[in-house]
Amino acid sequence: MTNNVLKVEKMENNLGSRLKYLRKKHNFTQREVGDFLDISQSQLAKVESNDRNLKLTKLLKLCDLFNVSEEYLLYGEGDSDKNKLAFRKENKSIDLETLARMNRIVNNLKFMKDLYKEHYEDD
Repeated sequence: MTNNVLKVEKMENNLGSRLKYLRKKHNFTQREVGDFLDISQSQLAKVESNDRNLKLTKLLKLCDLFNVSEEYLLYGEGDSDKNKLAFRKENKSIDLETLARMNRIVNNLKFMKDLYKEHYEDD
């Protein structure tokens, strides 16, 4: 009889830990995320272990992919699910670039809806 025990890892308060958490939460491999960022799997592993930094452009791509704010990824402030909606890669034919674009569209629609409400509900 096998005893299934959920291993809970302590998440440290750093970008690498949050990135690894989000990557695993969305069922992405290091290779997939590395390819998305145009870096190697080993470079991403170094980022996750805090041995390497990311350029701002790559950080922003990760925010789109995981649907989180820059503040969450950098500092752990706020929620890891900005709009409680993030597309996950369930369909192997969808690439991560497409998923990031879908999240960006959803965020833009939410922003436009909020602007509309602010402008027209005050009347």
